[in-house]
Formats: sequence, C-alpha cells, structure tokens
Amino acid sequence: AMSRGDLDRVDELLGALAGREFPPIATRAARIDGMIALGRASQVAEEAETLLLVPYLEPFVLRALGLARSDQALLEHAQERFTALGLQWHAAQTSFVSARASSGFR
Repeated sequence: AMSRGDLDRVDELLGALAGREFPPIATRAARIDGMIALGRASQVAEEAETLLLVPYLEPFVLRALGLARSDQALLEHAQERFTALGLQWHAAQTSFVSARASSGFR
C-alpha cells in the first residue's frame, strides 16, 4: 500500500494491527514505515525506546526519526545499521529517502 501511495489503505492496515499484542518483527518494521508515511512521527518517537530494544527494528526507528526530524546524521546511521544487518534493499531505500529529504521532497 505504501509503495502504491495508498495511504488510506496504510491507515486501515495500521488500525488492524492496533489490537495485536505481538506482531511479527517484519510487520512491526512495516508499521514504523507506515506511521511515518502517515505523518505520525510523534507516535514513532513515543514508542522508540521500546522499539529500539529489538536490534532488527533499530534501523527502521532511526530512519523514521531521521525523516521526522530532518536529521541527516540519523538517516546515515540508519543506513549503516541496515547494511550491518545485511538489509541492503532497506539501506538503498534509506539512501533514496535521505536524498529526497535533503532536497526538500517527502
């Protein structure tokens, strides 16, 4: 839904996850990206401390906070963490969104 730009559907999917106590890690990562796509950076920030306890989620949280705060250093750190975890596609996406954010596009 995010790649299609269908933010209504992203919102629906996030709503469906709201009641799940322990969603799979990959689902939690997608949830972080969905919250940022919907402009819910404050929600990511509120949950960041808990989310950062899961090493796999760390780069997703860093990227989300970097985008929300327009913080290039956080975005670069996120990219490094994605690479360290072997998540090359996510590292490349971070590079792409970081470049877009630097040029004023979201």
